Amino acid sequence: MKGKAAFVCLTLLSSFIIASPIAGATNNLVESGVTFDSKEEFVFTHVLEDNTVLLLTSIGNISVNSHTQGTLTPLWSFNLN
Repeated sequence: MKGKAAFVCLTLLSSFIIASPIAGATNNLVESGVTFDSKEEFVFTHVLEDNTVLLLTSIGNISVNSHTQGTLTPLWSFNLN
């Protein structure tokens, strides 16, 4: 009886796999290039509750940036040195 149940389960599972459409690759990717460039090294990054990004750089700059459409726009910046 266990063999029949296993055979039925296997048959149903394989029919779902065979009947499922095969995913095809498309060329809908767009090359966006470089969206952000910085000469400074980031030591710390954190996304705040209001979806702004807090950045601390290796030379002591701390800044809060808004992130829209893949671009960081500085809202304010302060040099700790």
